[in-house]
Amino acid sequence: MPRLNWIAFLLLASIILSGCTTTKVRQTCMPLASGVDYCLAPLSAAVSSDNRTLQVNLDVKGQSHQLLAQLEINANLATLVGLAPLGNALFTVTYDGQQINSQQNRLLGSEFKAEYLLAMLQLIYWPINDVNQHLQQGQLVSSQDTEGPVRRLYANDSAVAAIEIKYNSSDLSQAQVQLMIADAQFNMTVTPL
Repeated sequence: MPRLNWIAFLLLASIILSGCTTTKVRQTCMPLASGVDYCLAPLSAAVSSDNRTLQVNLDVKGQSHQLLAQLEINANLATLVGLAPLGNALFTVTYDGQQINSQQNRLLGSEFKAEYLLAMLQLIYWPINDVNQHLQQGQLVSSQDTEGPVRRLYANDSAVAAIEIKYNSSDLSQAQVQLMIADAQFNMTVTPL
């Protein structure tokens, strides 16, 4: 009987939490690093049709978080949905190339901005030329390390990478990816499922 009560509690909590969302129109431009801003790139032909499920592990200032992300892109809309490991909806972000709409669970707090995750996924998966056209005061550069491809984001006035993105395979769509922002003590690992 206690197990049945626990399952009922989880179902009730899921129903209650699913109603605790807030919808906001967000800015498409955001600061990524000191002096470097990024405006989301439009839905380019190079990534006009994509559908991927990702496991995202975040470590922010020593705090670890995990979520599942579903990214769907077509010619008119990019949709990013974030789910907690137990399947509870955390956020839904839609981007039509001009405007971002964000619905997120209130438990995430007002400081959480899911559009940053969409920006990070653009840095990881979008063609570098498209990303560079939308960076302000910075440049994304690609190179090859012994472990695999690497992308580094440099502020225009710095020789030290503000963001480093490492892939464990040359097939970027199937690679496990590690994105690091040292100044923010931010580390994100993205694993395709």
